[in-house]
Amino acid sequence: MRTAVDIQRDMQELQRRLEQLKQELSDLQHGCRHDFIRTPYMQMCRKCRMTESLSW
Repeated sequence: MRTAVDIQRDMQELQRRLEQLKQELSDLQHGCRHDFIRTPYMQMCRKCRMTESLSW
């Protein structure tokens, strides 16, 4: 059976991994030559999935 300490350690590792993946996605989106799909309310890049709201 896993202990609370084991679970907390796993959660910390997953949090570090999540932050790493967020940074990788941000880097990818900043370097992308966007190809947007537009709707009346938003646009989303087909390549990197970056979304932008078109309504204010």
